[in-house]
Amino acid sequence: MTTDATEAVRTQARADCEALLAQQPWLDVATRALVLLVRPPALAWASPLGTPSIWMIIDASEARSLPPRQRDPLVTGGSYHETAARGRYELTVFTSEGIARVLEGVPRTSLEFRWTIRHAEPLHDPLHRADMLSGSAARLPSDAIERVVRPLYVQAASALHALMRTPVESPAETTLLLAGEAAGALARLGCVLAEGSHPPAEYLMPAARETPLGQRIASWLDDLGNAVVGEARAARWVRESCTGVLREAETALRAEYAGHDWLEDPEGYALRPGR
Repeated sequence: MTTDATEAVRTQARADCEALLAQQPWLDVATRALVLLVRPPALAWASPLGTPSIWMIIDASEARSLPPRQRDPLVTGGSYHETAARGRYELTVFTSEGIARVLEGVPRTSLEFRWTIRHAEPLHDPLHRADMLSGSAARLPSDAIERVVRPLYVQAASALHALMRTPVESPAETTLLLAGEAAGALARLGCVLAEGSHPPAEYLMPAARETPLGQRIASWLDDLGNAVVGEARAARWVRESCTGVLREAETALRAEYAGHDWLEDPEGYALRPGR
């Protein structure tokens, strides 16, 4: 879902894509290339600010026909990145094989790629690959969700407990670190529970606020900024609310994972050696 706020950016991106594919070295691969606009994402809350980012996906066999500047990083690493002239947009080219490798697992990079692909706008798709790629990005191994949410919940719990223990008068950097770690883990947790992936950091908070968990802890998230800069009321309330915030995260997980040791005692789980 796009908005009027980003329509001018999207219109310019379509024109930039057409111009890009009309010139070498990309002209020779244009008939099979998939081109996506990934920044801004195709979502209602997306902002028109920031440099647009375009991804092009080609097969490795086509990458081998490109000049060395593009060919070498694509063949050896699966990607090539450049900033276009005049700084109008960023271009990253991937091989389809490289993208497939990233989507095989569920580490943070894979989850961010999955989210980015699912919320991208196709600019050029002559072989109708975009839907298939989005479908691949949405599919997860059967046990993947627990492998993702477990460390996120444990991380959030550890950070929230540490934040509760720190005095209101603690240095701002201490509050920033603990609150930021807790908020980041909770935001990723909310996104993963809602759709099986999460965005890169630049889109994490607006995306998380659209999720059920994000909406339930919205008032806590709202006060984090004031707490970090030392506003006394906010600093106290953010600490006092940590137990309730963690309870909301636990509730979101309990239906599926009740009785799991990491959910019942996350701090104890975090201290176990040899996992």
